[in-house]
Amino acid sequence: MRILVDCIPYDDNKSGISVYTRNVVRELSAAGQEVVLLLEPGAEKFFPGYAFRLAPAWTASPVCSMLWHLFCLPWQLRNSDFDFLLLTAANRRALSFYPLPTIAVVHDLAQYHVPGKYSRLRMFYLKHLLPFFVRRATQPLAVSQSTAADMEKYWGIPRSRTAVCYNGLSALPAANRGWCAAQGLKAQKYILYVSRLEHPGKNHLNLIAAYGLLPQSLRQEYKLVLAGSDWQDAEIIKAAAAALPPPGEVLFPGFVALEDLHEAYSQARMYIFPSFFAGVSKLGPEH
Repeated sequence: MRILVDCIPYDDNKSGISVYTRNVVRELSAAGQEVVLLLEPGAEKFFPGYAFRLAPAWTASPVCSMLWHLFCLPWQLRNSDFDFLLLTAANRRALSFYPLPTIAVVHDLAQYHVPGKYSRLRMFYLKHLLPFFVRRATQPLAVSQSTAADMEKYWGIPRSRTAVCYNGLSALPAANRGWCAAQGLKAQKYILYVSRLEHPGKNHLNLIAAYGLLPQSLRQEYKLVLAGSDWQDAEIIKAAAAALPPPGEVLFPGFVALEDLHEAYSQARMYIFPSFFAGVSKLGPEH
């Protein structure tokens, strides 16, 4: 089959959705499908060897990208020869109408569970415009039963219409050594949280506050490591960490490359996941 895979937004290869998209593209190609990628400018460097089409340069901002998807892309696809369109992030982008059979993948509807997660404009788009257009897709698809239930509750998509295809597991690349040393960390002497630095959705402030309530002896022994790229209101998170009284230390090592993840996780004393909401079922199986 000839499939157009919409890989927008790709988040510079630094988000869970980008990991999902990258692996889906790889597996479709390995299965013998003819895959053509729709990419935002600059993302082509992450997909060497793949056929692709670039969105216009003016779509670099999220608002312009949303508008282009809604009102320009559908017309451009009217006479295309693809068998179907795959939207890998339909919880962020949709088309106003679908000239091709379309699978719309929804990862989560966190906007209904975390007050103030995004700006008012973005919340209006996510709560009022996006669901109207996703409902028009040929096949809505959720990555968990939790998300499928939310799609029915908040978006009015009958559960019988939504397919559920769970996220898979992919092998990490060969592990590097030296990440801990580069961060000045000793094995088993740090508490790890890997997530983009996004406030309030990822709940960093409460984690920092909880760390500050630990006995001084524990804070002296264990550092708190908040790994991930700067995102919305990251400066608020860093300011909260800077305001913690000694002893103890909060580190921000930034984005952790795939080849460094094994060492980052395996050498931590514990891994914390305090995010306010995750509808993607990555932490354990659903029953």
